[in-house]
Amino acid sequence: VKALIQDEAGRTLVVRTGNDKGWTLPGGGMDHGEDIIEGLRRELQEELGTQRVEIGKSSILIQNSQAEAGSTYEGLWVLRPVYEARLSREDVSLDDAPDGMDYDYIDIKTLDLQDVQPSE
Repeated sequence: VKALIQDEAGRTLVVRTGNDKGWTLPGGGMDHGEDIIEGLRRELQEELGTQRVEIGKSSILIQNSQAEAGSTYEGLWVLRPVYEARLSREDVSLDDAPDGMDYDYIDIKTLDLQDVQPSE
């Protein structure tokens, strides 16, 4: 599950860990039996250090699994729930990212999507 978080200027919050090659929306996998909203809040706590977030409407992101050649998941498409979310700018300090995390607000309208690499 992922969160689409935008600041007052309409820029989108993206994250990556030291292991990721590319940027992605904040969020991640859910624990077995976990409620989807609770799972999103837990992931935001782990990645951004906050659960103080207003969760809004959901959409579905369809993307290639990006699995390695020969993997069981090679060629599969993944449906990822994405929730609009809102948090105050004070809740996320770009200078105080949790260990191993990097994040930024970007204007996705200015991206050359041919140069964007998916995170694994």
